[in-house]
Amino acid sequence: MALTLLLCYTAGVVYAEDTPASDWFEKGNASIQKENWGEAITAFKNVLQEDPQDAKAWFKLGGSYLNNGNASEAYDAFVNATTIDPEYANAWANIGFVKLFDLVPPDAAGALEALNKARSIFADDPGVQINYGIANLLTDNSQEAEKTFDELTQSDPQNSRAWYWLGITRSDSGKLQEGLDAYTKAVEINPIYKDAWYAKGDVEGFLGLQNESEKTFDTLLAIQGDYAEPFKSAEANDAEVYFRKGVIQLNLGNNADALTNFDKAVELNPNHQNAQYYRGFLLFQDNDLTGARTALEKAIELKDQFANAWYYLGRVNIREQNYPTAIENLQKATEIDSNMSDAWYFLGGILGDTDSVSEAINAFDKVNELNPEYADAWYFKGLNQQRLGNNAEAVDSFERALNLTSATFTPDLQSNAWYLIGLIQTADGTTEDAVQAFNKSVALNESDAIAWNAYGTSLNELKKYEEALGAFEKSVSLNESDASTWYNEGNVERNLNLTEKALTSYDKAIAIDPQPRVWNSKGMALMELGKNEEAIEAFDSGLKLDENLAVLWYNKAGALVNLNRYDE
Repeated sequence: MALTLLLCYTAGVVYAEDTPASDWFEKGNASIQKENWGEAITAFKNVLQEDPQDAKAWFKLGGSYLNNGNASEAYDAFVNATTIDPEYANAWANIGFVKLFDLVPPDAAGALEALNKARSIFADDPGVQINYGIANLLTDNSQEAEKTFDELTQSDPQNSRAWYWLGITRSDSGKLQEGLDAYTKAVEINPIYKDAWYAKGDVEGFLGLQNESEKTFDTLLAIQGDYAEPFKSAEANDAEVYFRKGVIQLNLGNNADALTNFDKAVELNPNHQNAQYYRGFLLFQDNDLTGARTALEKAIELKDQFANAWYYLGRVNIREQNYPTAIENLQKATEIDSNMSDAWYFLGGILGDTDSVSEAINAFDKVNELNPEYADAWYFKGLNQQRLGNNAEAVDSFERALNLTSATFTPDLQSNAWYLIGLIQTADGTTEDAVQAFNKSVALNESDAIAWNAYGTSLNELKKYEEALGAFEKSVSLNESDASTWYNEGNVERNLNLTEKALTSYDKAIAIDPQPRVWNSKGMALMELGKNEEAIEAFDSGLKLDENLAVLWYNKAGALVNLNRYDE
């Protein structure tokens, strides 16, 4: 029995057995043999002019229309055939075919109804039986579909299409390994069956068999010809195969190979939105911001509601310091997918950096709602709360961050959180707590000169002078150019009666930044050593910088009194 071709595969369009008829009927049959569909249509129309009740002529006319690309006329012809002969199984089979493959979307329920009336020819025509299974699959009758394909593989074990569709049915039902076994059988029978190779590689990927999947796709790409199967193969094409290979390489950490495959995918199909997105993602990772922008904008052009593409476009704009545009991009990403915590996180960061502090806090709140274990978001929320003067809330956020474990919440960030807690506690007058916070800060980051300075200052407040001096000495060993630390070290040295050392520290501070307060402290140290003349010179140096500073006049007067120069 002759079967038509769907793209390149037999798909269950049926031709009637040879039937003696008029000369026109014979001419029509001859035209069918020559695949001259236009002449066949003319011939069978002439037959039907003589006898409109000739069901076989209607059937032949329908087949000729179908092969000539006239699906609507074909359908009408097959309906006429079944109206004349309601038991005409071949015509019902072709009605099912048209409803499945020539309607968009397919009328799977209508096809199933028609194909049920063609069951008598299943044994003679496996293509019709496959169509029946497909119709069941599309109407969610997966058990009947699997039964149909399974029976066909048993009755016709060399039918590669039956194995392919059995694999599709099993894969769709979550039976991935059984689906893979069926696809493997299909390609063993037909080694150039591109659709089956594609499905095999696809399910291998889902099973985590990355290397096997890539080998399958490589085999597929070496096969000449077209993909043929309907529905499941709508996405099957070489561009999609290169895309899948790119994803495999990306998952294996081979970014360069992944990019090569994504490039090939968009070369074959510039409108492959996912390949464009991944190209943008990888180019961003390589800091090719121009290339990343082009690819991501193309992905968005193809799919405006592409949250990940908007997110990475925002990241590109952050890196290029296009902050207003970056904010718009990230806001778009969160509008599309309000659960995208990474987009909320970077949105919070850039809002904070552009002084939209309250909005930044709201963004970090969203991150914390979605991912309460993300320490970094609590930390940056605390930074912004501190900027607003909400110190109690800031301490709470910092402490939440410090109680969590996160690979990106580095010891340096943890150290800074303790440092900021210490500053807030210092401002609140809880110096004992501040000392503990600063101690934890420098324990996490021993190279933070600023934290050592703050630690020393708090220890000095508690009159723990020896410990304070050690902290200041550590600070200046890390940063000798900070005048304030030299000044603080001088003060604690005076508290320890190390006045000569204090003078050295004050001189170092003055050499860096000659502030009136340092001249004042130097003058006081000189007075303690009985060097009142030099003390007066120090106070005068301070007064040159700020002649309205009362403490300098007061202390200078003390030095003058010590020299009995009362009239001055």
